[in-house]
Amino acid sequence: MTNKQILTILGILFLIMIIGSLVLSTWISYSQSLRIIFGTVHIIFLPGFIWTFIFFEKKFLNIIEIITYSIALSIILVPFSALITNAAGLKLTFENTMLIPVGICVLGILILLLNFSYKKTNE
Repeated sequence: MTNKQILTILGILFLIMIIGSLVLSTWISYSQSLRIIFGTVHIIFLPGFIWTFIFFEKKFLNIIEIITYSIALSIILVPFSALITNAAGLKLTFENTMLIPVGICVLGILILLLNFSYKKTNE
């Protein structure tokens, strides 16, 4: 899968989120619908999307597999990380719960960048 296809997937998902937010805004306020849509993507999709490219090479995956693995990995990684941080003594507040997926994403991006720079130096 090329970078252009990945950007196309992200663009389509962004449009789906905006349309979903507009549909939800008929029942609740627009700001709440945006919060629900982007929060769902922040928790359910984005951490797994980044980690999918760590565990699998993107040339072997198609779009459906990437989306499926992204959701599955997010469902595994986010609650597991919350349990680990809670066991380490950090209280689970709203701020901490929102920062856990951000930390997972940042760690995944750092690993991807290190992997990319390692591959460039070995070629």
